[in-house]
Amino acid sequence: MLAFRIREKARLVSIFQDGMNTMRKMAIAEIKPGMKLAKTIYRNDDGRILLSAKSEIKESHIQRLLDYNYEFAVVYDNDIEFEEETVLKPIKEETRSKAVALLKQSVKHIKTDGFLECEDLVPVIQEIIEYILADPLIVYNMVAIRNHDSYTFSHSVNVCVIASLIGSVMGFDRNELQILGIGAMLHDIGKVRIELKILNKKDPLETYEFDLMKAHPLEGYEILRQSVHMSYLPAHVALQHHEREDGSGYPKRLKGTEIHLFAKIVAVADVFDAMTSERVYKAAAPAYIAYQEIADKAGIQFYRPVVEALTKVITPYPKGSMWLLSNGDKVIVTNVTRLDCLAIVVTDSTQSKVYNLYKPAGIRVIQKMN
Repeated sequence: MLAFRIREKARLVSIFQDGMNTMRKMAIAEIKPGMKLAKTIYRNDDGRILLSAKSEIKESHIQRLLDYNYEFAVVYDNDIEFEEETVLKPIKEETRSKAVALLKQSVKHIKTDGFLECEDLVPVIQEIIEYILADPLIVYNMVAIRNHDSYTFSHSVNVCVIASLIGSVMGFDRNELQILGIGAMLHDIGKVRIELKILNKKDPLETYEFDLMKAHPLEGYEILRQSVHMSYLPAHVALQHHEREDGSGYPKRLKGTEIHLFAKIVAVADVFDAMTSERVYKAAAPAYIAYQEIADKAGIQFYRPVVEALTKVITPYPKGSMWLLSNGDKVIVTNVTRLDCLAIVVTDSTQSKVYNLYKPAGIRVIQKMN
């Protein structure tokens, strides 16, 4: 028998695994003293540890997280049981937080000195790449702890991680991954020239505000063209990451082969992370919704080989999750790797009917089930 049980709870945000430990992402307001923290939380300003993993949470810890404007934390949850399996590993939160802190420092240089010191970012990008290349089971960790103030920085680091993972799957060497990583990390650097009130505006943008937003690829290109001397490609990634295969993007409405492959990778990584991130003006979309929307546009707006590589690094259907398929079958995911996502039909008493959700042969995943 497949071991699987979920006890439904109010306001449960997400459930996932790390080895044999089951965890969930909870709103800070829902966390109670005595719970145990599952993921280390780092300060957004300097990357230092705010609260260590496996700490027993106290009332003072909760207040500290609220003071730092954190909205979520990941805690251990013993009310959910899953069958054991080999679990795909996420990027280290410590590395991600270090990158966020360094990126903030680089942006300060632009605002105060008028130029970008990107050399400081290279070691942490190399660290991300070495971590990815050292372990083929590394995948993107969906549960990143963020607040609104640091969204732009966290988003840039997440895009760097996703793009580097995609590049590794597509066979890039270390030098190519490093250049791709720099371009991905700095793809939105042109937004430094846009006012925060526009970046964080809850209401729809006015026409002139949207025009300012659409200018950030050109602004980023100019900043990187003058700052990044190891390659011209990061500047072109910033310039082209909003271009689309069918010419519907901006700023130059480029098509197909006119767009550099690195920019095509960052375009997919950018959209996926933006869709799965909570913003002041929208809720975060589940990973499978974001993935399906991108997959539906493969070959139209997004380069198909990049979308196929994305599937192997984001795990949109976690192990133990239940899904309704377009043919009416209800399935539970039993095994996940970079190549396959196997799910059995839960109403099948023989448990002989198995789907690969990465290759469903005309059948779509419709929705997640409790």
